[in-house]
Amino acid sequence: MSSLATRYPLSKILIHKDTMLLIDEVIAFSENSLSAKLTITPESEFLNDDNLVPSWIGIEYMAQTIAAWAGITHINQKDQLKKGYLLGSRKYTSHVSHFSLGNVLTICVKKVYEGNDLGVFDCTISNDKLLAEASLNVYQPQ
Repeated sequence: MSSLATRYPLSKILIHKDTMLLIDEVIAFSENSLSAKLTITPESEFLNDDNLVPSWIGIEYMAQTIAAWAGITHINQKDQLKKGYLLGSRKYTSHVSHFSLGNVLTICVKKVYEGNDLGVFDCTISNDKLLAEASLNVYQPQ
């Protein structure tokens, strides 16, 4: 477990609970970006009968990684956690049809725009290669 995972446990930075806690740990954080890891396990929420997670679930992994960035940002500003909403995606591109049991994924999000309760983040999912990429639009009301 990374020192960031110890400093920012998911239970403190995300509103998500139980089976909807999709990422495993924060591995890097900056003012404008965050990287997280997750491993596809038999307990993974969206694992199907073929032991695969459809690649379109990647948008949820990206959105939760953005939520982790927002959670840490709020904690660092001594503010309370706030609910946020995924408004949509531009150009979600998956270079694979699924994520397989045992895959270790790195999800990276980078803030492109933030203002008027709206945000835009460029996002990627990778392991040893790029698996998926998108630009996500999010909303967090004050």
